[in-house]
Amino acid sequence: MPRINLLKEKEIKAFDTPGILSPEQRNAVFTDEGISEMGKLLRKPMTKMGFVLQRGYFILQKKFFVPTSFNQEDIEFVSKLFLGEVPLDLSGYAKTSYNRHRKIILERYGYVQFNEGRKDMENEARELVKTALRPREMFHALRDFLVERKIEHPKYYVFADIIRSSLNEYEQQLVARMEKELSRDQREMLDGLMSLPTDHDEISARNPYLLTKLKKPTQEVAPKKIKESLDDFKIISDLHGHFIGLIASLDISDELLNYYAVWVIKAEHVQFDSITDLPEYTSWPLSFISSGRDRISLSIRYWSA
Repeated sequence: MPRINLLKEKEIKAFDTPGILSPEQRNAVFTDEGISEMGKLLRKPMTKMGFVLQRGYFILQKKFFVPTSFNQEDIEFVSKLFLGEVPLDLSGYAKTSYNRHRKIILERYGYVQFNEGRKDMENEARELVKTALRPREMFHALRDFLVERKIEHPKYYVFADIIRSSLNEYEQQLVARMEKELSRDQREMLDGLMSLPTDHDEISARNPYLLTKLKKPTQEVAPKKIKESLDDFKIISDLHGHFIGLIASLDISDELLNYYAVWVIKAEHVQFDSITDLPEYTSWPLSFISSGRDRISLSIRYWSA
């Protein structure tokens, strides 16, 4: 599966770096509260300053940032907390102190390191892909999940990798189950939706696949058009009878079926061509038919290598 884009480049940069804080935010999160309790651990002004900045950023974003990414305005603000005794260059904030402070902050706020909670996040992603959530919505849902479980937030690319992997894994599972459950007759019926023209002439944009015709029922009331609609309904009714048992056995949510149904309904003729023209894939749409008042097709499209 190709790289997945959850956010725009500007949004990714904002997520992976400390945001530009307002004066109110700085006053709220950058304080010397609790510094005296740390005793000798925060004896040096530079160490105190690094700790205050890290804690403030964590309170706001539930994640940590390397000192080189700290905003200069925040550094100057925190420096004034210590009466200007701290230099504005944080190069002296040692990595050992930085790592030690991360553990202290996590413990103070009841959070666990991301590595300890990664499995929980991956399991939640596997459940989310079974719904109709789009990848971007999954990203925000996983952020809420991490806050609820009090798990440190990772960088953006980790979210993207986990969501991509969970989508790929679920797709492969469905394809494997389809390969196992579909009979030869069912496969031929599905292939027919992508190979049979609506008329006897060669398939073209004006004479598209049978699937293209079925997904756009006519509303005309002329006797000829009514008969054509009834013929289409008979095809859909037969498909429903052949596949409703398979749909039930797959236990796919109605939301997910509906999500892919919308894709099929909106897809143009050329997009179906792009599926069948890929030589490295054995491609066929898995179109499952279900009854409904206004639109009676629910379709889901997958492909297998």
